[in-house]
Amino acid sequence: MVTEVNIKYAAIRPDLECYNHIMPNFYQQLKIRIERRQHQRLVECVHLWYQTSVEVCELCGEALDDLLPIQEDIGVLLDRADRKLFQYRNDANDARRAIRRIDLVLSNRVETITEQVYELRNQTASFLIRSQGPGPFGAASEDSSEKDAYYRRAMGDSGMKARSIKANLDREIESIWQDIEGFISTADNRI
Repeated sequence: MVTEVNIKYAAIRPDLECYNHIMPNFYQQLKIRIERRQHQRLVECVHLWYQTSVEVCELCGEALDDLLPIQEDIGVLLDRADRKLFQYRNDANDARRAIRRIDLVLSNRVETITEQVYELRNQTASFLIRSQGPGPFGAASEDSSEKDAYYRRAMGDSGMKARSIKANLDREIESIWQDIEGFISTADNRI
């Protein structure tokens, strides 16, 4: 298609016309390479996001289901969760950005799940802190009945909410992963 811009460009660089017979599909091949790179980046971003989502959920779930992390130093558990969440923020943004180009609804679901992962971490941290009572469980002055009372109160205040969020997240993550796999295979067929 001849446009005014093409005519001006051809007038400036008439020697480029001679390369059309050497590289007739150059732009088509370049477009295919760019699409493949974008697809590869999408797959990498989504896998990282999914993997970290599952890891944070498992880490928080272990803290909610096991008394051992509460009896020990909760700082170690929270530090591991926070370290994962630092990278998770970047993974989530990359995944949303890559998916948003193709499917806005799926991108919104990724964003919702990401927010729920942060809420799960916050509720789990609240539960762990409250279950320790006024001091860590390692304090010698507390008896087991006080520890149990703090644990039950913390479970009622924030633990049950965290468990509910985790159960919902487990279902949502598996559901979205099935949709993402279908989305990726559809994109594979296009490339």
